[in-house]
Amino acid sequence: MSSAPTIIALPEVALEKILSYLTYDEIAKTRLVCRRFNQVGGKLLTRGFFQVEKRHSAIYKRMKSMLPRRESERRSHPLSRHCDILSAVETRLSMLSMTYLRYMEGNVCCFIPGKVIDEIDRILTLVDKVKPAPRTHELLQELRDISSMAMEHFDETILPRMKQKVADRSSSSTTSLASSKSTKALYIQVITDEIQKVKKQTKFNKQQVGSLVEVLKNLSSQFKRQTKMLREKSLTIKEQERKLQEQATKLQEQETSIADLKKHVEEWDQKFSDLTAELIRAREDLTPKSAPPPEEPAIVTKLTRCNIKPRTGLSKFFEIPNVDLERKRKSIFNSEIPNKISRTFTSTAISDDDICNKINENITSNISKNITNSLNKDNEKNEEKVKGFIGRKGGFVPFLSNSIELLFKAPISSIKSRKRKMAEEINMK
Repeated sequence: MSSAPTIIALPEVALEKILSYLTYDEIAKTRLVCRRFNQVGGKLLTRGFFQVEKRHSAIYKRMKSMLPRRESERRSHPLSRHCDILSAVETRLSMLSMTYLRYMEGNVCCFIPGKVIDEIDRILTLVDKVKPAPRTHELLQELRDISSMAMEHFDETILPRMKQKVADRSSSSTTSLASSKSTKALYIQVITDEIQKVKKQTKFNKQQVGSLVEVLKNLSSQFKRQTKMLREKSLTIKEQERKLQEQATKLQEQETSIADLKKHVEEWDQKFSDLTAELIRAREDLTPKSAPPPEEPAIVTKLTRCNIKPRTGLSKFFEIPNVDLERKRKSIFNSEIPNKISRTFTSTAISDDDICNKINENITSNISKNITNSLNKDNEKNEEKVKGFIGRKGGFVPFLSNSIELLFKAPISSIKSRKRKMAEEINMK
């Protein structure tokens, strides 16, 4: 049958947690149970002594900061008794540390009197929490008695035993050294073998380190190459972005220039429309308003010959094809106008024709002058823009000539019809 688990089988942390619920006096008594309890209890007692020292120093520092600086005012202060108690505890702690601390640091023994730790802890809680502190003599009487008894017991009984144990340990160590001299040669042989193995291992490690260093060098060179390529690519990307920005600005400039040219074309169209309206208005003013419209069958029977020729007043400035005008005139008026016959014009008819021709010549000359002047100004200001525009659209002058030709086709026909009407009136008379 398996034995039941005992408290000794617990881990050290669990055992310390269980013993921490006891007082330090009870922990000191439990050290007599077994070696495990002795070991754990000794650690707890030593730790408790150091914790009490830290707590005392913190409380004493806080109390001193609350007292006034003058010595005369300190005596009459309500916290003066607290400071006296803490100073007396400090002297007792210093005496205990002088007795036990050297051996505790050497792990020879632990802090043995646990009742002293409990008493110091009780005094510190009273000083920290109770405002009207009790009398110093009554409060410190127990601490003085037990601390002095503990130090006397350590010096009289415990310290001689500890010295005897230390002497026994030293003698046992010398005998062990004497017995170990016989086996020294074996140890030396084993150590030399181990040294040889270590040397071989170090050589192998050096070779591996060299190969790894070469690999690292190759990787570093590749890394540098990659960084250089990345820098070059970044520079090319920046250059491409700069070119894209330049192209975008050029496109914007071209768009603005195209918009300006469109605006100029619209302005010229408006000017042409205004000029045509003025021409029509001037011709309407010159036509005789009182003459009644003749009847068409009478004109066809009475008119036998018409010597009216097409007007060629616009040939000075624009190349208008006269042959096309003659053909259009014949094709349009061939069914209405009879064969040409010789007739004599009166003075009134000749004067009206001259007036119409002069008006047309003056209007066309003014139009051509205005157009040429405006074109010269625009060419001086925007020479490059006009060149591009002329290259794309096939020339601006043929466009003007064609538009003026189309403009004057209808007025010329109206003038010719007016001349026919005047000739018909003369024949009727």
